[in-house]
Amino acid sequence: HLGNATDTVEVGFEPLVAVNPAPIRIWRENEIQALGLRVGPLTTAAGHLLPDGATVSVHVQFSDDRSVTKEGWVMDGIFETLIPELNQYSDQIVRVETPIGSQVAKVAVTTKPRLMGGKK
Repeated sequence: HLGNATDTVEVGFEPLVAVNPAPIRIWRENEIQALGLRVGPLTTAAGHLLPDGATVSVHVQFSDDRSVTKEGWVMDGIFETLIPELNQYSDQIVRVETPIGSQVAKVAVTTKPRLMGGKK
């Protein structure tokens, strides 16, 4: 007996939960007068990377009340973008929104991170 069209089966799924905070890094790209911004790796509480193509929105609030919002997609668990240089040297407030959660952090401009895999 295989059942009929009115039979139901319940399957439980644990909700995806972000591991917060994800690392956020901002650095200067002097050659093009911009700031680089990287968020990630973005992982779930189970240790899995957020899948490629997941949407990310990042809102950066500068100390002089200017702000920039960038949207894009995750690739290899990382979201990376460029922000036009705004002559900012102080910390920025960064809000990150992903399908599995959000976070807010105060982030200072620092050195450019290495590429994934340890390459410069």
